[in-house]
Amino acid sequence: MSLFIDTPRWEWRGMLWAHMISDQSLEELHAAGRALNLRWVAFGRDHYDVPDVLWPAACEIAQLVDSREIVRSLRRTGLRVHGGKPKKTWRQLQAMPAQHQTGETADWLRAVRPHFDDAAIEVLGRPSELVVMHLRRDAHAPDLGALAGGPTGGRVVHTVADHRYSMELVLPWDAPPDPAD
Repeated sequence: MSLFIDTPRWEWRGMLWAHMISDQSLEELHAAGRALNLRWVAFGRDHYDVPDVLWPAACEIAQLVDSREIVRSLRRTGLRVHGGKPKKTWRQLQAMPAQHQTGETADWLRAVRPHFDDAAIEVLGRPSELVVMHLRRDAHAPDLGALAGGPTGGRVVHTVADHRYSMELVLPWDAPPDPAD
């Protein structure tokens, strides 16, 4: 088995969270994330944060290990991403960055907007990537047809978590330095 998970013990937003990793590849880790319906924003560059409510299902596909073994395994396999918490923490942005306000991405976002009338839309960023999340109040995915795949250069992640459907458009982004860092 090449997926590992620790015990949920980190409290955030009223839940306890665990870390799930792969000692093989990020592709394997992302496949596990999709199988568990984890949102892309739960991906911390070398692991997924797994809420306690999904922990039993995660333990069916990942081996339970000590938290220290999570870090040792990532280092041993070369999958550990260094940089500290500020560099991997998502920040909410007030608007789309200028590089994505025109062109194919902007056209795609305008085209999908009518399919999400009641959705909360958030733009989140961290140094290497940007996520535009459309979060519905129910678990029903809209019929997006050809739009479901997303614009060129982006990755679209569809999930149902907490009885709500979300569509996350993940884009590459070179974030400006954060003055707080």
